[in-house]
Amino acid sequence: MKKNNNILYILLIIILLFAVFFNNYYFSGHDTVIHLTNIINYSYTINIHNIFGSFVYPNIGNNFGYGTGIFYPFIPEYIPALLYKATNNIFISMKLYYFLIVFISGIGMLLLCNKIYKNKYISLISSSLYICMPYFISDYLVRDASSETLIFMVLPYIYLGLLYLLDNNYKKFIYIFSLSYIIGMNSHLVMMVYITLFVLLFLLFNIKNVLNKTTFKYLIISGILILLGSSSVIVRMLEYHNLGYTVFSDGAMATYDSLMSSIINIKELIYEVLSNNIGVYINSVALILLILCIIFKFIYKIKYNNLFKYIITSMIILLIFMMCPYIWKIMPHFLYNIQFVWRLETLFVFFVSIYCVSCIKYIKFKILNIKKLTFILVSCSLIIGLLFVNNSASKIGMSTNKFYDNTIVLDGKKNIYLLILIIILIIIIIEVHLLLLDMVRVV
Repeated sequence: MKKNNNILYILLIIILLFAVFFNNYYFSGHDTVIHLTNIINYSYTINIHNIFGSFVYPNIGNNFGYGTGIFYPFIPEYIPALLYKATNNIFISMKLYYFLIVFISGIGMLLLCNKIYKNKYISLISSSLYICMPYFISDYLVRDASSETLIFMVLPYIYLGLLYLLDNNYKKFIYIFSLSYIIGMNSHLVMMVYITLFVLLFLLFNIKNVLNKTTFKYLIISGILILLGSSSVIVRMLEYHNLGYTVFSDGAMATYDSLMSSIINIKELIYEVLSNNIGVYINSVALILLILCIIFKFIYKIKYNNLFKYIITSMIILLIFMMCPYIWKIMPHFLYNIQFVWRLETLFVFFVSIYCVSCIKYIKFKILNIKKLTFILVSCSLIIGLLFVNNSASKIGMSTNKFYDNTIVLDGKKNIYLLILIIILIIIIIEVHLLLLDMVRVV
């Protein structure tokens, strides 16, 4: 099983997960109307003279206009807007957008876990679990959260960059960490605040390495690059905060009481879907592997290195925040801007996907070898993902072209064209990705 084969397996998994998208409609998620309306209107501001468009969309509100870009960073709307200008179909644009995000997320998890475990089979299992987590699927299928879904994409690359930092591979750290962080900052600022807190915790766990003069220097360089790359979002936010823009005021986005309504209980964490159709439960394969990790910890008296100590600590912290309402009473109010406590699932399922596969190293293979076990675990995680997709698709509504200006409903031929276009884009991404890796190796 070569590394490139793993990429093809991930591609196959995603095609199966997205099979429900190859139809004549678009699923109407929680935020579909606002995001699709914004993307269409944003696309009108993009032209040869202004390639990044305007953060004020003049066509909204009967040409009254609205500064959507004041609150939303531009990347989650810029990419679909470009796709919309190319396809003239908002549904195709969003389907392509989410497909590419999930695919790049899967590749990122492959690279990260291959770096951690040095095992292509374990890497494939972890990556398949990550993209088949019900909450990941919920973000693009149930919620249509174009901003938050991008956070799933950047997380593996952020931590891959950090591991290169610890290896003193500063060139790769600068490229991978800084770029992924900039994309994250220009995607969902609130989630990046929380990710930054956990990145700081990671650095604290590795404080001896961080205090190395050269390492610290490259951290500072990366920080400056990130601030420069995110300045359009940060400066605008500070500017409008000082102007009294309501969104940035304490308590405007969420209060303690509203946060409490999104606290997760143990049933919801294990098997139960939320009342709003969001799945926050862990993929059952990952849950079984987590139990094995606990058992093997005592059987084999496993001593974890700093990385796994950090991951376990992070999972415990996230569980406390997601399940214990009282902890939020002592938190600074700016952290309330997360609005929904279950949003922390993004980080939680990421850490779970990395940690749970660690037990595979201790499984004694007699009847099953590692290849067969990998096939079984990947297949089971996909089945659980598909069951959630099917269950969600049967509960949420459909959108048709009547709601969106200049949008056409897909027919059979266009479905085939969409699939061909996706395959071409995937091939391009794989080639560019491999080319960039080769360039980094040369550097």
